[in-house]
Amino acid sequence: MDYPRVLARRWASWTVAVTAVVVYGGCALLRYDLGSTTVSFLMFAGLFGGTAWFLGHEVSTYRRCPRCGLQQTGRPGECASCGYDVRARPRWVCEEGHGAFEPGVCACGRRLRPYEPPDVRGRVLRMVWAGVALLVALVVTGLLLR
Repeated sequence: MDYPRVLARRWASWTVAVTAVVVYGGCALLRYDLGSTTVSFLMFAGLFGGTAWFLGHEVSTYRRCPRCGLQQTGRPGECASCGYDVRARPRWVCEEGHGAFEPGVCACGRRLRPYEPPDVRGRVLRMVWAGVALLVALVVTGLLLR
């Protein structure tokens, strides 16, 4: 069974169903015509369904053991096949960048040290502020051109 694909399809299906209920329910409450509602549904269902599929695939891929490749269907924990802690995902690297799942000495002869992922907080905040600035610029432009 291809678990990442099944989970991604399930999340996308639920998202499209909820989008249909919200869009068509809003249409009925606000008395819009069915044609424009169907276009809105197709647009939002495509956007939300694609996003849900991507997130479902990412979540299920995160549940795969990187050492042996066993797919876990529940929350990540200790791998039943090799005993690797999938939740913590401990990794070690040498100065050359070679990775390993156990501490010790690398195949190139250098000592392995715990891997510390790079800090991306600053980059993410810059992207969020750039998005907010773009949104404000577009709203101001729309108001000026009205």
